[in-house]
Amino acid sequence: MPEESCALSRRALLQAALLGVPDLDAHAGEQEQVRSDTARSEDRNRNRSLPRRRLGRTEMRVTTIGSGGAGITGPEILFRAIDKGINYIDTAPAYGESEAVFGEVMRTARDQVFLATKWAVQGDWTVDQCLASLHHSLTRLRTDRIDLLQLHSVDTGPGLKGTPRDGYARIDNPHLHTAMDRARREGKVRYFGVSSHDPQRAALLKHAIDTGRFDTIMVAFNARTFAESGMPELLAHARRHDIGVIGMRATGGDARLSLPHVAPLTAQLAWMLTKDIHTLINSETVFSEDSQDACLAAARLKLP
Repeated sequence: MPEESCALSRRALLQAALLGVPDLDAHAGEQEQVRSDTARSEDRNRNRSLPRRRLGRTEMRVTTIGSGGAGITGPEILFRAIDKGINYIDTAPAYGESEAVFGEVMRTARDQVFLATKWAVQGDWTVDQCLASLHHSLTRLRTDRIDLLQLHSVDTGPGLKGTPRDGYARIDNPHLHTAMDRARREGKVRYFGVSSHDPQRAALLKHAIDTGRFDTIMVAFNARTFAESGMPELLAHARRHDIGVIGMRATGGDARLSLPHVAPLTAQLAWMLTKDIHTLINSETVFSEDSQDACLAAARLKLP
């Protein structure tokens, strides 16, 4: 589990054993390396109230709870998330007007956050098509740079094999790689990642890591499906390659996570943070103040 500023209690360790979490004391010998990583890493947001973790080799120290962007209807709720201490925010062109709403916030808060968005590059896109998508996002976001640009939702579903929509074809598109190099060279994008919630996401994202082209992965998992979806092996592979891991889609309950006086969403997110991930996003952060607070509470919750 990545190091963060809040120590785990003895009760949390007992819960870790119950849920099959790796021995958290096993990382005690990494303290010197963690201190070195912190010295090199980059932080944002003057509000330091939320724990942070190093997002793999990007060296960005991101809050353990980030803000998603799907379903956002106005800038006020995102301003509130930043005021509460969140320093990682994540959107996509596919989320309706989300990038434009984020852009309203970026006019005054750009330097307070690590900004992530996505692009839907297909296996047959040209370099110009890739860069046009990037330009569109920059314009809507009202910024000249994106911290993390992710290949959105790679899949291997029925009928996709052998088509430009196949996840492997999208990851391996050489024109995508050329566009990535150009965008980074021109200072428009700092880091690149891949996201997936496909049933075969573990294999897809392992392949993305093995290309050496991507700095992060965003992956859906929860307590109910963690082991069967190949997450333990994927997260271990990401750790070996120093890849940043962003969790998402915290749905699907587990009876062991039912805690008195704790919202189910809070418990689920807190459980996810016991795994080898660095931050997690959930669109509940932009639905309402109450749901945002339920997400933020997970950053400090110690599982009994």
